[in-house]
Amino acid sequence: KTCTNPSPDCGGAACSGSDTETQACNTHSCITNGACGSENGVAAYSVGSGLCGAGTASAVTDSGNSFSWSCNGVGGGTNASCSAPKKIDGGWSAWSGWGTCSGSCGGGTGTQTRTRTCDSPAPANGGSACSGSDTESQSCTNSVACTPAPTPLVLQCCLQYQTVCESFGCFQICSQTGPYTPPFGVGGCP
Repeated sequence: KTCTNPSPDCGGAACSGSDTETQACNTHSCITNGACGSENGVAAYSVGSGLCGAGTASAVTDSGNSFSWSCNGVGGGTNASCSAPKKIDGGWSAWSGWGTCSGSCGGGTGTQTRTRTCDSPAPANGGSACSGSDTESQSCTNSVACTPAPTPLVLQCCLQYQTVCESFGCFQICSQTGPYTPPFGVGGCP
């Protein structure tokens, strides 16, 4: 303020007190709405920085497949709900049982295989695939007994009608066990 109402004149005294006065203003909080940050919606193994673009981040919740948090507004501002998918690396299932041995019946040697799948858990949201092979092989011995050879009666029958068998490609029929009946009614074995 100024000492001009009226100004001192003819030896009058100057105004008393200070010519300036201060006071606090705008003391209320500014309203800031919460806003999700750069990590919102981005797949990651963990989250930390970049949770909120504005506001204050709440604690992060890990639900197994995703992360979630809130960016809380300030001074009565609104809150923003934020989340990000969680990167999940793949894990192998248990091995299946061993498959059938490829060796011939009656003790032949061969190989057998077993498998596993990358689904415990399956990779998700950019997580790594399982490392290693999904199949495994080993040597084996086939312990399954072979089918018995044809009985002498069947062999005799096959020899008796060999010409008919050759003509119609019946060797598999001739080698089977049990009664044999030649095609086209030539006659059966006694």
